[in-house]
Amino acid sequence: HQMWIDLALESGGDFWVNVLDYDDAATLASLILSRAHNLDSSLFLGSDGRPVLLRSLAELAAGVQGTLPLELPPKKEPSGKMYDNRRTRQWLGWEPKFDLVKDIQSYRGLTQVELMKLAAAV
Repeated sequence: HQMWIDLALESGGDFWVNVLDYDDAATLASLILSRAHNLDSSLFLGSDGRPVLLRSLAELAAGVQGTLPLELPPKKEPSGKMYDNRRTRQWLGWEPKFDLVKDIQSYRGLTQVELMKLAAAV
C-alpha cells in the first residue's frame, strides 16, 4: 500500500483511480479468451466499478500503516477518468469479487508483523 501513499505525496492525489484485483483481472481475461470466437473486436474495460480518489486510497493505506496524517497539498478538483464497465459486465456476465477499499479497511488494527505475514502469504 506504500505505492498509493508515495504516488499521492508526489502528485497531490486529486485524481480518480480505477482498480482491479489481480484475481479479478485474471478471471476476466480468461473469460474473454474463452469466448473470443463469439466476440467481435470489442474493447472490454476491467475495473471493480468503484473509482476512488488517490488521496482517499493513500489516507486509508496510511491509516493501516499508522503513518497518518499525510502531508498532502490542499484539495483541488479531481481529474482523470471514471471507468464505466457495465457493458463488459453485461456482455460477459462477469462481476468482480474484490473491493480494494474494503480490503484495505479490513487491515486496520493489524500490527506491522501481522501485515507482513499477510503480504508474505500472497
